[in-house]
Amino acid sequence: MAKPPQLLGVATFHVRPGKEKEFLKLLQEGPFRLCEKMGGRAPSLYFRPQSNDYVATAHWADAKMANQYINSKEMMEWNKQATPMLRDAPTKELYEILQERTA
Repeated sequence: MAKPPQLLGVATFHVRPGKEKEFLKLLQEGPFRLCEKMGGRAPSLYFRPQSNDYVATAHWADAKMANQYINSKEMMEWNKQATPMLRDAPTKELYEILQERTA
């Protein structure tokens, strides 16, 4: 049985009003596909209506894999494209998974 992911990567994006559809399309075409290609699992997206923020998450086996993704050439290019759609820089954090419910 495969070892479950040990880290949860969380990025919060403060999207400019009116740029939501463009941002979501760019997110699905870039980071989500790249995440799965680079070993991430279960990329998900959540919306906070009170602040118009989007929160993206993905599971990673270790910090090395997560950082390779974050610092990849593809993500650097994606960040350049996404920056004009954002109110300010996204926040990025890694959390250690202490317990995960399995079915």
